[in-house]
Amino acid sequence: VIGTILENAQVNSARDWSNIRKSILDHEINRGQFTTNNIDAMILGHCTKIKRYDLGASYVSFLNQEDVKLNIATIGKYLKLIYFKNQENCLETGKPCDKAQEEIITKHYHDLRKDYPVLDSLTLENVVLALSLTSRWKECLDLLKEIKITAVPTAAAYSAVIAAAFLNNEEALGWTLLDEILMLDKLPGSVSLLAYVTYKGLCQHCSQTLDNFVLTDQEFAELKSEIFEKVIVGRDVFVKTNPEELEKFK
Repeated sequence: VIGTILENAQVNSARDWSNIRKSILDHEINRGQFTTNNIDAMILGHCTKIKRYDLGASYVSFLNQEDVKLNIATIGKYLKLIYFKNQENCLETGKPCDKAQEEIITKHYHDLRKDYPVLDSLTLENVVLALSLTSRWKECLDLLKEIKITAVPTAAAYSAVIAAAFLNNEEALGWTLLDEILMLDKLPGSVSLLAYVTYKGLCQHCSQTLDNFVLTDQEFAELKSEIFEKVIVGRDVFVKTNPEELEKFK
């Protein structure tokens, strides 16, 4: 329902969003799966899924204009959207997200901590994703520990922190976390590899991307092989993963 309505919608004003929200809630197919408690989080989740990050940001602006207080699920989905919106640029530049985005991330994180002293593992992982793109990325290490109290962190959460470590010139920490994720029988996401490639292309003195840093296919394969041999294979491949998973990464 959300996908169909958003695909055909023209959003130019707060009234447009109000009509879209109402049409989803009042849709004849809605049998209670969409409520005023979950509709905002579900709309943001769909915007992230279809990579319409601008649309999601527009929806949050609408909610703010209407003085709608974002609940825990909505804030979590918004932080996840911000992560995917900024991830590519951070990987390309090797730098944290811009100041405006960092302020949004930290504001919502503080709001969560104020209203919900104890956060569930899913919300914590969304915080990890967004916070990993900021200058406060190292706080993600404590958040991973907090997640472990009730759950096992996902590969996505680990990969985001691994990427942050490489992009912030903490190579040893990146390798340590890579080893840790494999001991949990999980494979790192491609963001980890891309961050390592970016790290290799940064001047280690000024952290600026080298102008002529262009990887050939062979060089990219060699970097991937370096990660594969250092961590994926490691001491005992059959302890860390199974042959099928190993082949997927290769």
